Amino acid sequence: MRTICLILLLSITNIGWSLKPEELHLKQEYFRLKSAKLDLKRKTDSVFIVLFNINVSNPKLLDELSEDFLNYSLKRHKIYGKAYLAKTLSYTSGINFKENIYNCKTSISLFKQEKDTISLCFAYQILAGIYLHSNNYDLAIKYNLIAHRIAQGINNEVLMANTYNEIGLIMNYKKDYARAKYYFFKALYHRKKKKDDFGIQTTYTNLGIVFKNMKQYDKAFYFQKKSLQLAQSMKSTFSTAYAYNDLGGIHLMLNQLDSAENYFKKSVALRKEIDDQWELGFTYNYLGELYRLKNNKQLSIAYLRDAIQLGKTSENSKQLYESYEQLGLTFAHFKQFDSAFVYNRKFEKLKDSINSSTHVLSVETLIADYEFERKQQEIELLRNQNMVQSLHINVQKDWLWISGLGLVLLIGLVLYVLRNRQLRLAKIQLESQKKEELLRMESQQKIQEDRVRISKELHDNIGANLTVFKELFSNKEQLENLDDIHLLTEETIQELRKSVWLLNQEESTFEEWIIRLKEYFKHLKKVRIQTVASETSNPSIPSRVLTELFRVIQEGVNNALKHASCSEILVNIQYEEATLSISISDNGIGITESKVSGFGLINMKERILNLNGTIRLSQQDQSGTIILITIPIN
Repeated sequence: MRTICLILLLSITNIGWSLKPEELHLKQEYFRLKSAKLDLKRKTDSVFIVLFNINVSNPKLLDELSEDFLNYSLKRHKIYGKAYLAKTLSYTSGINFKENIYNCKTSISLFKQEKDTISLCFAYQILAGIYLHSNNYDLAIKYNLIAHRIAQGINNEVLMANTYNEIGLIMNYKKDYARAKYYFFKALYHRKKKKDDFGIQTTYTNLGIVFKNMKQYDKAFYFQKKSLQLAQSMKSTFSTAYAYNDLGGIHLMLNQLDSAENYFKKSVALRKEIDDQWELGFTYNYLGELYRLKNNKQLSIAYLRDAIQLGKTSENSKQLYESYEQLGLTFAHFKQFDSAFVYNRKFEKLKDSINSSTHVLSVETLIADYEFERKQQEIELLRNQNMVQSLHINVQKDWLWISGLGLVLLIGLVLYVLRNRQLRLAKIQLESQKKEELLRMESQQKIQEDRVRISKELHDNIGANLTVFKELFSNKEQLENLDDIHLLTEETIQELRKSVWLLNQEESTFEEWIIRLKEYFKHLKKVRIQTVASETSNPSIPSRVLTELFRVIQEGVNNALKHASCSEILVNIQYEEATLSISISDNGIGITESKVSGFGLINMKERILNLNGTIRLSQQDQSGTIILITIPIN
């Protein structure tokens, strides 16, 4: 028994070693409240406050404990909104945005049922924050405005200030600095009314950042110094280090290097004291830039290498690619161009990866939003059906019991009716289960359809661009001009982003589409491509139709480049009487449909078939190949 107790004691001690003292205390407080004899509502509110404080320093611990408390509530069949909302508090760490959206929207539904207005407002602010961190700025503003209306309705100064501050942050991200400044001042007004020192200090910092972005350095200094004074009076090490770092950044922009160095070193000392590796890496980047400007090669490289190590350890991708960029600039400054090239490549690669991930995340959050709304509608429909059926059954049950009191002779009949009722209830439950299973299968089918669609997009879009690269690299004169190749790379990236944008639009005009098509093919110099379009009208056409046609033309040109050995390709587009006619012809060796196989041609046919159009490939009279496409435009 003594041995078992010793092992348990050592296990608990080892767990505590991985946590800071204040985090260990909050974890112990969580388990104390969880086991306390309190009503579930009061217990949930108390636990939520503890979990909120844990999130400030350890999001991973929050994720573990909030999952435990949600399961605890589910087992007792009493669900309160804060049990779900606690699961979303760590959204800034980037952990599972789709799950966070689901949990946050579930908490909003529960707060509405509970009529907990303050928590409802806070939940909308959290939801807005989730969309902000996935770069869905419009949705972030939308839910912040909903939260603001609720805060105004209950005249809650703190919540109103929070919504103004969040909208200001969104405007700053969008580089709309004038409006960002306006909302930060509104937040400052309400926070001063409530004498919220922490909120005031944060707003001072935000105003300093906005004025720095606006290059109004006197005002930037003013607000950052007020932020520093307030942080020091509150004895907040984290906020003080942040203010030192921002003041150093302003001095650095003004090339006041000695003052900047002084502030940065103060920030480094404080961030080391609290082991803030996330922000310390950014300060090291500043110091690397500062010592480069001072022509101190050794210190510049040393700080930037330390910053890279911190970025890898803390998995801070933004700080890491900024470190690569600064180190590349340092090596270039000291004329070590080989090393500069290596780190510049690392910077470009990581930055493009982050941008790509951000676009994917933005789309995922929109999909999660749609899936949640659809699921809620389906659940609500099933719930209403079950309520109606249950009500009907309850009415029958009451009638049977009342009748049974006066009709003893009909006991057998009553038992028979009750038996039928039980069978009907079982049948209803079975039908509900079947409906749920059908919904699940439909969801899986939709996912499979999306996968097929994405595979087509990758083949038609990226495959076509790679063919263009092949043509460029096959031309030795092109290889001598690396600027053209670099330009084509940038245009390829822009094309991918445009494709994502186009998929999210409802419709586009015919002229806009023609312009995009011409821009896409303008960089091909070896093969001349001409686009001809009628100017009689400029209809608005659904973006889905234009996207499909764009991909078909890409694939047709791609096939000509790969198979036809041609020196000229002509793309002719005509729009007349609600019919779009497209021909893709070349002067190559000539190729028929029987000689072309593969995923590309199949995709072309499927796309045109989905648009109720026709496509035909044939050899021209003299030489070359022509593809004829006809599409009805409703």
